[in-house]
Amino acid sequence: MEVVRKYYISEGRSRSLSAVKKEVDAAMEKYDRDGNGLLSFDEFADMATSGPFKFPIPKAVHQKLQHRAATQLAAHKEHANAAAETLRQLFVEADVDQTGELDALELSALMKKFYETQGKSRTDKRVQAEVATAMARYDLDGSGTLSLTEFINMMAQSDVFRLPMPRETKAMLSPT
Repeated sequence: MEVVRKYYISEGRSRSLSAVKKEVDAAMEKYDRDGNGLLSFDEFADMATSGPFKFPIPKAVHQKLQHRAATQLAAHKEHANAAAETLRQLFVEADVDQTGELDALELSALMKKFYETQGKSRTDKRVQAEVATAMARYDLDGSGTLSLTEFINMMAQSDVFRLPMPRETKAMLSPT
């Protein structure tokens, strides 16, 4: 934060520490795509060329950074498509009764399998509680089951069932 505050001072623009903190927090929320609390070079470059800080960057460098950002966006779209296909396959495998919907038992079995692949241990009671919470939140039509779209939204948005992927990819997966 102090670096940003010094930048403002060097530009003849005064900002209180609390105002700078709010701007930095907002920038981290928007540009820290992998959510690790740090800005990678690409994340910083994106912020510097399109964010509120308006750093003076030569036109040629700005164009290269924009090209790089466009390339990354394409990669996120490709990753989102691959993730959606993987989730669709998981959904079809978990839909034992082939209704095109996952009930609580099918979702519980799938989540136990998910936790095993993640090397995590969960009791049946905890999985059932997590599934009940997920069903209440993501069963948007109130059917008592999850459609494929509701399932993808759950996997992309849930704090409990975390898929290891950047926020942009999750956002592309989840239309809501």
